[in-house]
Amino acid sequence: MDKKRIYSISGLKVIAIWLIFWWHSWMQNPPCDLGARGCEFFFVASGFLICYSRGGGVDQTCSWGGSVRYVIKKLSGVWPLHLACFLLCLLSMAPTDIFRWQTALKALLNLLLLHSWSHIEGIFFSFNGPSWFLSCLLFCWFCTPVLLRLILKKRKIWILFPAVFLIRYGIEEIQFFYPDTFWNFNIHCSPLLRVMEFFMGMMTAAVWSEMAERMRKWRSGHELQSMAGFSLCEAGILFLTGYLFVAKQNSWGRAVFVLYFCIVMFVFAFDGGICSRLFAWKPVTWLAGIQLEFFMFHVPVINFMTKYVQPCGLSAVWLTGLTFVTVLLLALGWNRFLKKPSERLATRGFKAVWNWLVS
Repeated sequence: MDKKRIYSISGLKVIAIWLIFWWHSWMQNPPCDLGARGCEFFFVASGFLICYSRGGGVDQTCSWGGSVRYVIKKLSGVWPLHLACFLLCLLSMAPTDIFRWQTALKALLNLLLLHSWSHIEGIFFSFNGPSWFLSCLLFCWFCTPVLLRLILKKRKIWILFPAVFLIRYGIEEIQFFYPDTFWNFNIHCSPLLRVMEFFMGMMTAAVWSEMAERMRKWRSGHELQSMAGFSLCEAGILFLTGYLFVAKQNSWGRAVFVLYFCIVMFVFAFDGGICSRLFAWKPVTWLAGIQLEFFMFHVPVINFMTKYVQPCGLSAVWLTGLTFVTVLLLALGWNRFLKKPSERLATRGFKAVWNWLVS
């Protein structure tokens, strides 16, 4: 199957990032946790897209070295951006807070992307808050070769998927009803929980790829019916998602929303309806191209605006709008002028360190 860009997923990721920006901005938040829902969607989407881009196969050996080489390849593209956001966050800190040994420890864990393994909020949300996402994603990338090999035989998925979901659901329920009794998982930032969500996304992609292959011939001969059916499904899911975010906020656990997002990904990945056509519109694809940069820059800019601009008395609407434009310009500038040079430099640096360690 030819690997083309799935516009629906790209468009949904743009919407999710904007909702997270809304959640962190000065605008009044809706009666649901947009930050949690957005992150759950991102881990499912990340797993789905990695499996989709690999065709469900694996080209790395299942070894520690193979995992490290895969991490270096992925990390080279995002760590320089992480470093830039880290430095921006320093501008929002008081000098008395910067020159402390506690800050130095947090900085070391943050730069090494190990801070999501901590249970202390002041550590896993230190400096650029959203960087905990990269810390968890680093562990997901490390596990990717092994996880891909686990699902080479599609029959295993029908056992692995419910097993992983039940483990993810069970940990959350025990943590909620019996806190600090059996274990102390950080439900929001734990890499162990997030890799389960990532793996559920990968397994969803593996099942979807077989279904898409079977439907290809039928869709080519029934284009109008296919377009109408997928358009209704996509519109219905978008409406249902908004409703469930509010209606099930206090009754569904995070694991159930993860399962729901697997269903959302499965339907939208066909790129078959009107919503998919809208997501393929050039402005949306342009925004999708800088989504990671926007996500990483938005909190440092919000912190900067809170310290230096908010005291000027701007309204929440104007402050949010000015922040949005600033983040957009920073994301565009990084993507266009700094992304490739910094990636080449990071690749050489990481490879040199790895060769030194194994020599």
